[in-house]
Amino acid sequence: MNKKNIFIYGAGGFGREVYCWLKDVEKIDHSINFSGFLVDMGDFSKYPIVTNNYVGPVADWEPRQNDYVIIAAGFIDAKLKMIKNLQDKNVNYFNLIHPTAILGLNVEIGQGNIICPNCVLTTDIKIKDFNLFNVGVTVGHDVRIGSYNTFSSHNDITGFVTVGNENYFGSRVSVAPKKSIGERNKISAGSVIFRNIKSDLMVMGNPSKSFK
Repeated sequence: MNKKNIFIYGAGGFGREVYCWLKDVEKIDHSINFSGFLVDMGDFSKYPIVTNNYVGPVADWEPRQNDYVIIAAGFIDAKLKMIKNLQDKNVNYFNLIHPTAILGLNVEIGQGNIICPNCVLTTDIKIKDFNLFNVGVTVGHDVRIGSYNTFSSHNDITGFVTVGNENYFGSRVSVAPKKSIGERNKISAGSVIFRNIKSDLMVMGNPSKSFK
């Protein structure tokens, strides 16, 4: 059996966390093999897991048929830049789903998503590409999520919520049922959203308020 070779693109704090979660997956999924870090710049000499598994910059890397990439970036701009850097390389993207995550029935997931430990995605959920669900995120029934969103730790996205693209949710954000979140919003940690949110806003507070 040809294994999937998994490369982590990014070796900052989140990249090293992703390494930990990928090694947990590797213990139970023998069809994958961690193959190293792709790093464009930075001094990571004090982190042996990076220096011992350093492949090189993306510009010098040529993927093979069974090579897959995880984009290890929490900030939206960095994530988009990294995906752009790979756009001419015909890359496969890996969905990293930690073994402790719970996915219910009819959960549809695109490519390049990261679902960290102790997340719960209930049922009848549709998720597109390159979303990050950090530790302890819960997603309720009938939720629709676009692409390139970051859900920081302990977000609570309740039933029938719709989320567009490129939104950044700080830690412990709660979204009330049936609410709609537009695109490119930055939602501050601890915010509680009771109203629909348009696009290109800063959102904060309980109850939340929106600012240009």
